Amino acid sequence: MEFINFVSDKVIDLKMDCKTKEDFFKEIHNKVFDLGFVKEEFGEKILARENVFPTGLNLGDYGVAIPHTDAEYIKEQFISVCTFNEPVVFSSMEDQDEKVPVNLAFVLGLNQPHSQLSVLTELMGIMQNKELVDKLMSSTDKEEVLKTLKSL
Repeated sequence: MEFINFVSDKVIDLKMDCKTKEDFFKEIHNKVFDLGFVKEEFGEKILARENVFPTGLNLGDYGVAIPHTDAEYIKEQFISVCTFNEPVVFSSMEDQDEKVPVNLAFVLGLNQPHSQLSVLTELMGIMQNKELVDKLMSSTDKEEVLKTLKSL
């Protein structure tokens, strides 16, 4: 599974206390920039892309977002798995005017086109598995998240 190769406990954030997507992107940027995974512009570019091409998905019982930016801002590939104490509002991928309360976000830091396609395919399978998403959203331990994702 290619997806799990990009996830590590360094980029798993559980029960984040973000009030807005802007707060969320600032926290993620600080973390992955400090790890040396992204260029300095990453934070502003991921927010700018999200504002033009939103990634919120309303999947009925829960909302998921898959924010990402152009490959040129990524130094080392990663996928950040994030959950929130309270849902963070994103705009819908399908209708920018529709707001989606997001419980789970997968931040894609990918710089290889073939990686992005296979990861998105795997992510769609994950997001359609309510039991798996529930398990990820209720996790309080990074190792539990890794174990859950490795079991796929």
